[in-house]
Amino acid sequence: MTNNLRTTSAWLTDLANLTAGRAMMDEIKPRIGAMAAALAAEFPEPAFCHASLLHVARKCKFFPSYAELVDTLGPWWKEHRPTPPQIASDQPATIRQREIERDARESWENVTAEQVNAKIRAIRADSGALTQTLGSFLAAALAKHAPRHLGLLPPAWIKAHVEPPHVTAMRQPNVMTIHRFANDAAAE
Repeated sequence: MTNNLRTTSAWLTDLANLTAGRAMMDEIKPRIGAMAAALAAEFPEPAFCHASLLHVARKCKFFPSYAELVDTLGPWWKEHRPTPPQIASDQPATIRQREIERDARESWENVTAEQVNAKIRAIRADSGALTQTLGSFLAAALAKHAPRHLGLLPPAWIKAHVEPPHVTAMRQPNVMTIHRFANDAAAE
């Protein structure tokens, strides 16, 4: 804040020299300290540059009040402030995250019906109380990445899962699905 206060005070002194006559300088100097503190709190140091000084000086016939300064400098700063740096998309962490997401997406998109049936059997065999929860997780993953296999899931696992109508239509039971469920139930 100290650097910003010095920069702002110097900027206001230059503004006073550009806008006030000699007789007014004695009246303006005591006001510069209070105005500098208030402006330094409202604007960052880069706002008090030569270009902003000239812009404000062109708009003022006399040394401005605080309100006039904010009304003149504010829009100028909004238009001329530097844009914040963007996160580079080629940073190693970003590249690695994209690889992980791509691998996961491809893994689910390429899942076969046999793999889904194996997951269903594993959840039913090992989960106990977590069967419904893990089943709904499987339903969510399939709905997102492989909706064509949702028809393989027990309806109870899908019941709590909200899905778009086109996905619901894809999982309507057919003769093969009913046959698979009957065989799975008989095997248990």
